[in-house]
Amino acid sequence: MTKQDLITEIEDILQADEGSLNETTALAGLEDWDSLAFISIIALFDKKLSKKVPLDELKQCQSVGDIIALSGI
Repeated sequence: MTKQDLITEIEDILQADEGSLNETTALAGLEDWDSLAFISIIALFDKKLSKKVPLDELKQCQSVGDIIALSGI
């Protein structure tokens, strides 16, 4: 999976328009950045990246780039 693939997956989870997110996009300003998004991203990491991400680390993310950094991509 590439960074762009991950951004596309995050756009799907957050119901954002395709191409509307990038690494500098602040998560706090996104309407759908909520507990359901956290669970969906944890599931994404588990299924597509075979990586476990602790919820507390995900909650500390401030931007899309922070999520990408957690992925190790």
